[in-house]
Amino acid sequence: MLNSHVLPKIGDIPIDRIQYSTLAGLLATLDCSAKTRNNIATVIRQPFVLALRDGRIKDNPAQHLSNAKVQKEPPDPFTLEEAEAILGYLKNEPVFHNYFELAFFSGMRTSEFIALTWQDIDFQRQCVCVTKHPWLAS
Repeated sequence: MLNSHVLPKIGDIPIDRIQYSTLAGLLATLDCSAKTRNNIATVIRQPFVLALRDGRIKDNPAQHLSNAKVQKEPPDPFTLEEAEAILGYLKNEPVFHNYFELAFFSGMRTSEFIALTWQDIDFQRQCVCVTKHPWLAS
């Protein structure tokens, strides 16, 4: 990102001569997504942090560079009709049918569902106990 977006525009300017307005202007001219712009801003900030710690600059002009808002796509869950159509397609495959029926109608988050183990299922009471996240599952 430094080589592609930053150095061609400001690479010849000594670090102690670069101002906030130069950095903000550079970010404003980028033709990329907000996520990519934020990644580039992160890469821009790091040399200034090091230069400040090394005493090469007195102020960090990159410290006030703000990230662009990244709009995530809103969830688009299956409708009841779509979920039932999928389950109907899987009716002759009980393992898959049961798996997706639980996934669709339990209300569990995807990470909770992925983390389930057999110990989390109480067959006598017919309930599932969500107790962990996937990164904590053993």
